[in-house]
Amino acid sequence: MTVRREKSSRQARRRGGAPICAVSGKIRYRDGHQAALALKGLRRRAARADLDGAQHSIRVRRKYFCGSCGGWHLTSQPPPTWGNQVAV
Repeated sequence: MTVRREKSSRQARRRGGAPICAVSGKIRYRDGHQAALALKGLRRRAARADLDGAQHSIRVRRKYFCGSCGGWHLTSQPPPTWGNQVAV
């Protein structure tokens, strides 16, 4: 008899094996460096598609730390601003 176990939300994984944040539903990167590499790769794919005249939906702009899962995510939102300063 096979026993099926439900994966906890913390262990949820995407089809490609990348973990997913239970709160945001976004891909969870282990650290800022991994997120930066993913961001760089997506920007490169978008630039290549632009050069080839192909349509794409890649709109990522920055990485950010998620306090809910302790990982890093990518977003298309601009950086938050506080007064005259822009958060980095």
